[in-house]
Amino acid sequence: MDFRNAFNEVRRDTLLHAVKEHLPSIFPFISQCYASSSSLFYGTIPIPSLLGCQQGDPLGPALFSLIIQPIVAAMETELNIWYLDDGTVADSPAKVLASLATVSRMGEEVGLHLNHEKCELGILGADVDTTISILQQFREVAPGIQLMSLESATLLGAPITDQAIGAILTNKTEQLAKLSQRLRQLSSHSGFYLLRASISIPRLIYFLRCAPTWRNFNALTHYDTTLRDVLEGILNCSLSEDAWMQSSLPVKEGGLGVRHSVDVAIPCFLASVYRVLPLMDRLLPEDMRGTDVAITEGEERCAPTPEDTARLRALRDPYAGAWLNALPSPQLGTHLPNESFRVAIALRLGCDICQPHKCPCGAQVTARGYHGLSCRRSAGRWSRHSPRHARALRSAEVPCITEPPGCSRQDGKRPDGMTFVPWSRGKSLVWDYTCVDTYAPSHLSDTIRHQGAAASKAEERKKMHYAFLLDRFLFVPIAMETTGVWGQEGLSFIKEIGQRIVARTGQPNAGTFLRQRLSLATQRGNVASILGTLPAGKELDEIYYF
Repeated sequence: MDFRNAFNEVRRDTLLHAVKEHLPSIFPFISQCYASSSSLFYGTIPIPSLLGCQQGDPLGPALFSLIIQPIVAAMETELNIWYLDDGTVADSPAKVLASLATVSRMGEEVGLHLNHEKCELGILGADVDTTISILQQFREVAPGIQLMSLESATLLGAPITDQAIGAILTNKTEQLAKLSQRLRQLSSHSGFYLLRASISIPRLIYFLRCAPTWRNFNALTHYDTTLRDVLEGILNCSLSEDAWMQSSLPVKEGGLGVRHSVDVAIPCFLASVYRVLPLMDRLLPEDMRGTDVAITEGEERCAPTPEDTARLRALRDPYAGAWLNALPSPQLGTHLPNESFRVAIALRLGCDICQPHKCPCGAQVTARGYHGLSCRRSAGRWSRHSPRHARALRSAEVPCITEPPGCSRQDGKRPDGMTFVPWSRGKSLVWDYTCVDTYAPSHLSDTIRHQGAAASKAEERKKMHYAFLLDRFLFVPIAMETTGVWGQEGLSFIKEIGQRIVARTGQPNAGTFLRQRLSLATQRGNVASILGTLPAGKELDEIYYF
């Protein structure tokens, strides 16, 4: 649905009443702006403006939303989504028709009128006779409403049927061919610059992000063929298959930076979908949520392993790569040796680390070496538990002790540390740290779906194990995953330590440096864990000799 000249026609008396009712604190200011007419000028002739939000008013969208909210709330369709004056509703024909009548009636009461020629109706799953009957009913309420065909079914420029994908791709290809004639009238350098920066994939990127375009592979291939012809025409060069492939590489990698649509179609769509999933869950009705068929299909075409899925999901965490931002200084202890850096980078990128072999514990280790991260005989498990948190607290001038006596669990294990002075509410703080493996078989089913799932579970287990301390101390579980993802409680604790160090030293980056050091410690532990699964040197010699 679309309103005619919406912002300029809303009644100001209704606007002022809504502000007075819902936002009385700003009513005097809004009243000063809208209680009397404002003046527009045609040359020197003044024209009184009596309706609508004033052009350029930064509060305009908020005021308009305040007016239209009662109309949105009055509709009872299963799908009911609005962005200012653009609305989309979906349900059975009877409910949608009732909603359309509601919008038309309530809109006119506040000065809003539907632009029937710009409203569109899509009817799914009906035969021709039923479609005609439904359309006639709607045109009685909204004369001139347009019927969407399968080929023209779009929402805000994004196709909502597979047939519309093909139609849009065909149109985009024709536009590219037409623009190529104009580009050839420019110099080669200027034409190439415009093609790469604006006309090729940049003009297609919104479309690729909004729809599973790979379903129409032939149309994508035709678009790339046209793009190749345009590039050859501008450069006056015949591109071999190798040259065409090289042209898609970034400039810093030796290419031209002209991406191909068949290469970026799936990554564009999946990246966009996963970025907006939390918002989709808030907007869509509960029975419309869940994994979309297109998402599943795109993931299957990418064919990621569960470990790759968990790795990529974890690396979206803003602190997972903190170690990469650390200044590599041997004097500061923030420098990784070559082999350690290689293994850490390979873990981040999902590359092979070593030859497949058998761990001293008897388990088989793959080329990526993930087994070492969770192997109970791994040497790196202990290096990840070094007392860095205690040193950080001492830097914040908080005296503390590691493995405090009198806090043992029934199995004899003690927490990692305790402050000698009260931390908050007159109680000393006790903490216990753990580093859990994102790729461990016991965690993988959760980490492929939720970022930081293993760390969150580890924090809950820690709180259960040390629940007996809560009457005497404040207890904070600190959990971190091998990929660098923090548990929420542990991250909050580390941030608070950083703030206290900043307050004591005056160094504004102290919190950032602390997280970088802890992230580096985790990487060192990962490296030691993976390399600890390798056979001894003599065994290696025998393996390669035979």
